[in-house]
Amino acid sequence: VRETAADEEGIIGAVDRLSARLRDRIGEPLKAIRASPSRHRVTTPSLAALRKYSQALSVRGEGDEQGALALLEDAVALDTTFAMAYRMIGTTVGNLGLSPRRSIEARRKAFQYRDRLTERERLFMMGSYHNRVTGELDKAQAAYEALVEAYPDHIGGWHNLGQVLSQRHQADRAEAYYRWAYELGQSPFELYSLVSIQVALGKFEEAQTNLDRLTPASDYYNEQGARLAYGQGDYARAISHLQDLQMGSPPSERAPVLAHLSAVHAVEGKLTDAERYRTEATHLFAEAAAGPEFLIATASGAAIRLVLGGGVEGPAADVDAALQQFPLASLDLLDRPYLDLALFFALADRVAQARELLGEWEKQVEPELRRRAEPKRLFVQGVIALSEHRFADAVQGLGQALRAEPAMPPQVVLPLLGRAYEATGQADSAIAAYEEYVSASRARFPNNAMSMMTSAHNPDAAWRADTYVRLGDLYEQRGDRVRADDYYNRFLALWKDADPEFQPRVEVVKQRLLRLEGEPR
Repeated sequence: VRETAADEEGIIGAVDRLSARLRDRIGEPLKAIRASPSRHRVTTPSLAALRKYSQALSVRGEGDEQGALALLEDAVALDTTFAMAYRMIGTTVGNLGLSPRRSIEARRKAFQYRDRLTERERLFMMGSYHNRVTGELDKAQAAYEALVEAYPDHIGGWHNLGQVLSQRHQADRAEAYYRWAYELGQSPFELYSLVSIQVALGKFEEAQTNLDRLTPASDYYNEQGARLAYGQGDYARAISHLQDLQMGSPPSERAPVLAHLSAVHAVEGKLTDAERYRTEATHLFAEAAAGPEFLIATASGAAIRLVLGGGVEGPAADVDAALQQFPLASLDLLDRPYLDLALFFALADRVAQARELLGEWEKQVEPELRRRAEPKRLFVQGVIALSEHRFADAVQGLGQALRAEPAMPPQVVLPLLGRAYEATGQADSAIAAYEEYVSASRARFPNNAMSMMTSAHNPDAAWRADTYVRLGDLYEQRGDRVRADDYYNRFLALWKDADPEFQPRVEVVKQRLLRLEGEPR
């Protein structure tokens, strides 16, 4: 059979007519042929838009999210109903840490034009919409499972199913699906995700093998190299990868890396270096008028200083000044970091402000968009209870946050849950929470300034050193000298080069070890 197109814009229509004639010749019923949507309604009536979309996928596969985003924006300019391009814009904007509103609106556009999609594309889009917009992970999982059952060669379906299962506390299944997506696609993007989940599972040798398959010195390589090194407790190597990641990057991409560097230095008690990096990061955020990132970086850094014993007044003054520079009312509603700021004020015992921010968030943000943040809300409420010495309520709230979906990094919740257990006299439960915390290895270093509720290294900076000491003390009280020695020595190794202001704490732990060694066994 033969069809002719008048120009390149007519090619897809010609293919559509040709396929109908072929199906008729094969013997398919005419009724079924006519009931099928035309090729125009399946993807896009614009060959130029399709070309831009294809180029974007290629560029994104090489790790250039910014370049992909520009091409996708061109595609939807050429075809304003291009549902799959909108879906990809939503994903790319989220990966780049750009405006949440921009990501949500793109995904909603994709949902609006879902009738223009094939079943294959529609299921993929529905999974994305329920995952990233409504937060209905059960519906997202169902859509992706239907997709890969009908189309087992769909790489994105397997990958995103793994992503959803990871958020549903099923990391082992997630790894299997990430691995299958990589075997199907062999792209750096799928490999990136596979390394991430293997680090989270503590499968460091496998993660290293897969990391070595990435292009050395690429952004993907350095980001995942930092993740792996951090998970292994090799902070020097993590810092080296982060330094390489920021080399040659534009200011908008350097600032988040500097914020990550600040937190990793703070983990080792090097608060002077941490403050230097944080100051540089917030300066770049301010220059770029990136108000949400400026506020998050300021609040996270202030919380770390607060917990490490810097007093309340200085950190609180920094956050108050940041809110003067970028008032919440001046930011887009979906960009306002209500929950991050509420967490800081809860830690600082300024509970009234924390409650006020929680109330504003619940009042201003529509319920559909609050669902994904529900674990964070539970976490903040648990910290408020801890601050108010309502320790039983804190145990309940923090436990709910730890089990909620989408999953928060365990390093965020467990240190405070352990302290709540200690306050209620449940030493065994406290030890279990602390042990799980120090053995967790999940970390992220993406293109945004992460808060103490979405990262692992920020809470580590605040809690890891003190948790080692607490575990040593709890085991010492139980008469378990071997484990007490282990955790005291972990603390000394972590803070061996800590700032002079922290050396008195180091000396106290050294004296504890000497006392233990002098006692008869």
